[in-house]
Amino acid sequence: MGTIDTPQSPLESELAVDPDQIIEFVTTWPSRIAAISVARPDGTTSTVPVWYRYDNGALLIWTERARAWPTHLINSGHASFCIAEDVHPYRAVTGRGPGVVLTDGEIDVDREIQLIVARYIHPDLAETYIAKWSHLRDIARIETSHVSGWSLGY
Repeated sequence: MGTIDTPQSPLESELAVDPDQIIEFVTTWPSRIAAISVARPDGTTSTVPVWYRYDNGALLIWTERARAWPTHLINSGHASFCIAEDVHPYRAVTGRGPGVVLTDGEIDVDREIQLIVARYIHPDLAETYIAKWSHLRDIARIETSHVSGWSLGY
C-alpha cells in the first residue's frame, strides 16, 4: 500500500488508516464494487463501477482498452478510486495513483480474469460468465500510491 493519509481535522480523526485494516477491507468477502475515476481530455471526469482484485499495492480490473475509461487512463496515466460499504457503518477506502492498461505478454490476462471473477461469481458460474465476456482481454492496473479510509460514514 502506498502513502496512508494522516488525520487533518476532527472529523478525519476517525480515519481507519492502519494499512492492514485497509488491505483487509479491500480484499474481504463479500467483494465490494470499486468506483474508478479518470480524467477525460476535456477536463471532466469519467467514473465507472468495476470489479477488481487487490494485489501487492495495486487494483487490477478486467476490461478492454477500447472502452472509454481505459483509453482515458492510458492518456492521463492516473486514476482515483473509492471502495465503500453499502451497509452501516458505511466504511470506505479512497485513493489514487498511476495506472496502466496491460495485455497478454505484459501480464497473465487469463489468470487475472479468473482471480477477479472468483471474487464475485460462484465457481459453478464463473466459466460461463468469462466466456460471455471473452472479448475483454486487458487488465487495468492502478497503483494505490495514496490511500485513506474512514469508519464514520455520512
